[in-house]
Amino acid sequence: MNPYETPPEPEKRSVGLLWGRIALLVFLPPVALVLVWRSHRLRRTEQVLLTALCVLWTVLLPVLIIAPLAGKNTPAPGESTPAPTSDGSSSTSSASPSSSPTPTPSPTPSADPTPTVVVSPPAVVTPTTETATPEPTTSDTLTEPYYRNCAAAKAAGAAPLHRGEPGYRLELDRDGDGVACEK
Repeated sequence: MNPYETPPEPEKRSVGLLWGRIALLVFLPPVALVLVWRSHRLRRTEQVLLTALCVLWTVLLPVLIIAPLAGKNTPAPGESTPAPTSDGSSSTSSASPSSSPTPTPSPTPSADPTPTVVVSPPAVVTPTTETATPEPTTSDTLTEPYYRNCAAAKAAGAAPLHRGEPGYRLELDRDGDGVACEK
């Protein structure tokens, strides 16, 4: 081999290998993480970024899978709500427990409307936070008027200000007699 010859071009990787690595990144993040750190083609910042992505996806993937399953269990508390009612009936008479198994199948078909119940809580949580924002505006209306100086008080038509009135301050009362902006 001649040292002055140009080196042969490296073989280009097929697109299939690229898609295989992307699939590993999505479905098996720990395996993809090993491939990322063994690769010599990636810079350190890219490796760190892909590591963070793998960790985030590893945490989110189980949450995305478990959340719908937990939503199907949501009607169970709704089923437990009729249970105390039937307990009250069972204390009244012995025939009521026989009636209790009959209503139990009725709530089971109501488990189908579960998506409606799942959609409602996120919508309720977000507007509640936004509704809390206007409350400080109400507290602003309760604050007393503030006059920067006597000229501002006179311009507002509030002069003279007496001790105890809104807007009165010791700084505006020069002689300390309890009447501010008197001249």
